[in-house]
Amino acid sequence: GVVMPLFGFQKRFAPMVEAGTKRQTIRALRADGRNAKPGDPLYLYTGLRTKGCRRLRPTETCKSVQQISIDFRGVCVAGRWLSAAERETLAVADGFVDVFLPLDNIDNIDNMDDGGQFVPFVYFVYGVEGEKQEMKTWFHREHGLEPGFDGLLTTW
Repeated sequence: GVVMPLFGFQKRFAPMVEAGTKRQTIRALRADGRNAKPGDPLYLYTGLRTKGCRRLRPTETCKSVQQISIDFRGVCVAGRWLSAAERETLAVADGFVDVFLPLDNIDNIDNMDDGGQFVPFVYFVYGVEGEKQEMKTWFHREHGLEPGFDGLLTTW
């Protein structure tokens, strides 16, 4: 059949996708193997499988698809480990706001509970309406990060 890459976005990311400021997504590999490829049309939605489902943008065209790994060592894209500055650029482009902080800067950050399991990782502060959260915890909650997250970074 025809592959129709359809991406659903959580409510917190929807305004950024709609505004065109978030032009990438990091996803686990699809079980059926039908991952987006460069040139594919992409359909971007929020609220999938709910009555509030709506399309966020006109059809976009997939620009690139790269392998990405996130684990206790950091972030690896297309086989290359990113620098701290590159990790920050990636995270901001992905809709996380603010900066990466080294592990020794987390003492004064609230809402950092990761079930008491602080894995050596570059912590990320996500600031929206005063909420502070770090990227690893988000990926851990959404995907599980033991031993690491492997997926695809798709851009449009």
